[in-house]
Amino acid sequence: MNIIDLFCGTGGFSAGFEATSQFQVKAGLDVSGDSLTTFAANHKFSKVIEGDIRQWSPLQVSEKIQLAPDEVEVIIGGPPCQGFSSIRPFRSLNFADPRNTLFESFVCFVQFYRPKFFVLENVVGLVTHQQGKIIQQIIEHFENVGYQRQIHSDIV
Repeated sequence: MNIIDLFCGTGGFSAGFEATSQFQVKAGLDVSGDSLTTFAANHKFSKVIEGDIRQWSPLQVSEKIQLAPDEVEVIIGGPPCQGFSSIRPFRSLNFADPRNTLFESFVCFVQFYRPKFFVLENVVGLVTHQQGKIIQQIIEHFENVGYQRQIHSDIV
């Protein structure tokens, strides 16, 4: 199954998928060039896309990786979590932290590609951030584009 890894960092999340031999990572998108160097080393046959996800449309990514939307079967990613993390002492306490809405870009990619499934990974603090309003908002966004809720967590 073909995967796109959004907010890919060094590619550790997608490396786990690829290790099963059932998945092939076709692209990784991240804002951090340093991380993408490692991603490229971890995924030699993947396209590397450097930039802010808000500056890349799903169509532009599709053209760059030369795959039609129906050829992307899985989207994975971990939108930045600094705004939600309950573990990091220097997390943002600003509710208007722009990183807190990056999941919306993830939703746009899911809506465009319509993968068989997607995995959005984040942090424990997301569940309780703003008394659960953010996680509910994320779920509603995915339901609005046609996906059903299936949360797998030891906490929820």
